[in-house]
Amino acid sequence: MEDTFTCEEAANRCKCKVQTIRDAIKTGELRAAKIGKSYVIRKTNLDIYIRNKEELTAQAVQQHRNRVCYTNTQTAFGISILQQRKAKELDELLKLKTKN
Repeated sequence: MEDTFTCEEAANRCKCKVQTIRDAIKTGELRAAKIGKSYVIRKTNLDIYIRNKEELTAQAVQQHRNRVCYTNTQTAFGISILQQRKAKELDELLKLKTKN
């Protein structure tokens, strides 16, 4: 027979609050059976829930990194353009000084 957990045991295993487990059951993120007044969660279902959370976290981290890299690229590009403009302005000022 497969191991099963109560909401309290699942929360303890996941190191989260019991309400988090109950909310996951209500939203369908975590499959469980309601027997009497309490839920019973199979170990495989809890493992699937944890794996899905890991994947969501990894995706969020990757999206954040992509945004940071894009922002840094834009900033670097913007700085490069500003530096080029300043160099042109300086060249024009130096041309005026050297002509006189």
